[in-house]
Amino acid sequence: MILGYRPRINNELLGFSSYKVFFYLKNVSKESFVKFKNYLKSLPETIYILEEVGITDVDIELMLPTGESVFQFVDKIRFDFPTLIRDYEAFSIKNLKVELLPF
Repeated sequence: MILGYRPRINNELLGFSSYKVFFYLKNVSKESFVKFKNYLKSLPETIYILEEVGITDVDIELMLPTGESVFQFVDKIRFDFPTLIRDYEAFSIKNLKVELLPF
């Protein structure tokens, strides 16, 4: 019996690279946070958004065409929200191994 399946797509072969970006925010109001989150949701490069409690405020995963700079992408966001973003960290995701249930 097959309980489920998931495709494992090699995005690099399709010409895309995956990135994670952690945003650290300042001067956050409920209204500005909702506006920021909706803005991120509207971007086609955004795969998912996590609101976090702890060190980082917002964690997003991006899928960008290979060669496009994640820093250019983040600079555009920082330009659109200059008073909200205190800092960020960005890094590439490669060779992610995911174990899905059932094993």
